[in-house]
Amino acid sequence: MGTVWDFDSIFRNSQNYARIHLEGIFYFPELLKHEEFVEAYRTIFNEIKNQVIVDLQSKFDAFNADGYNSSIVTNGARWGKETRVFEQNTSSIINFFDAQIAWLDEQL
Repeated sequence: MGTVWDFDSIFRNSQNYARIHLEGIFYFPELLKHEEFVEAYRTIFNEIKNQVIVDLQSKFDAFNADGYNSSIVTNGARWGKETRVFEQNTSSIINFFDAQIAWLDEQL
């Protein structure tokens, strides 16, 4: 069972939960019916939510943006596609996570 902040499975599908949390694939929907579980879940989310963006930005800062930009431009030229540089991609990802965390905060 994953967490409600299962970001990889909902990436670019903002303001929604991962499918496993909605469709009863696992026992998650049943657990959310119990206030004790919801409170524990909310506590854990509140403890980690601010660190998500910090950790993500730290990974981006450590990444070789020049090497990435060079390869993405070369790839775009090869296939005749417009490309986005590292900074544009990271900005898009950070914005997604900020919005998703804010939405989750309202839901929990």
